[in-house]
Formats: sequence, structure tokens, C-alpha cells
Amino acid sequence: MTHAAQQAAEAVGRELQPIARLQPDTWRGSIPRGRSLAAIRWAARAMPDATRSSWKTLRETGLLDPVDYTDTFTQPEFEWIRSGLIPRAMEDKWFIFFEKPRLYLHRSWTGHLIFKVELADIPDGARVARAEVVRDDQTQIRESNEKAAKLLAWLIRGLLLRQDVAFPEL
Repeated sequence: MTHAAQQAAEAVGRELQPIARLQPDTWRGSIPRGRSLAAIRWAARAMPDATRSSWKTLRETGLLDPVDYTDTFTQPEFEWIRSGLIPRAMEDKWFIFFEKPRLYLHRSWTGHLIFKVELADIPDGARVARAEVVRDDQTQIRESNEKAAKLLAWLIRGLLLRQDVAFPEL
């Protein structure tokens, strides 16, 4: 190990000492104050990134309607988004994974695709290029475009990125 690499490892180790005592499930649950997202991601590296094969998924079963959802993400947020979300318990209702350039959001119990979000690289992270919702009888997503956009925003910002975002009134 080079001297620079050793110094970096020691710095990350000092930053992660309080985090090392957390259980793996809490690493994704919240980011302790004063800890960088990169350090948390490094600590959570034992948790595998979500892939299509990480959970039962079904292809689109209905029409894809555009959703008026726009957002931009910093590079650390985009890295976290790319890692996805694998359900850990029956109460976890969403399975989220990224296959460049799309983020797929499935209901975990049924495997139905609900949202598909195309992300475009920008110099400091990513932006939403296109968002779609599957509308059919099986997915039971019948909300208006505005409500679908609010739910999608909560799923990405609140559930996936663990930011303090109120659940939308549907």
C-alpha cells in the first residue's frame, strides 16, 4: 500500500469508527451527523448493490405514461441511487435497482414495475431526463400525474436517499 493510500485508509477509518458499531441495516437507515455520504457508502460496501436479479421482478404489464417529475442529483446522491434498494423485511414495500441509464422501481411483494426513471449524466451528478409510471389494473397506480410525481419524488429522495421528505398525501 502506498503512503498516500495508507493515509486515506487511516482517515476513512477514523471517520468510520463510530459507524462501525452500527448494525448493517442501520447504515442505509440514516447518515450520522458529521459523516460524509462517501464514508457511509464505504462502510456499507458489504451490502451488495441491487441488480435486476437481486429480487423477483416482472416486466411492464401496462402502458407507460410520462410523469412530470424533474430533479437533479449531486454526484454522491447519484452514487447512492445507483446502489439501489433491496428489501430486507416483509414491511419493505419497494425494490429499486439501476441499469444504466434507468432507475427501476418495483413493488417488492408482487415484482410489478411501477416507475421507470431515465437519468442523464451532468458534470456534477445526474438529472432526470424522463420519468414514467405503469398504469394498469394490476399495479393499481391510478393517481393523477401530479400525485405520481410526488410519490416518485418521495421514493427517490425520502426512501432511497433517506432525506427528510414528508410522505405525500395521495
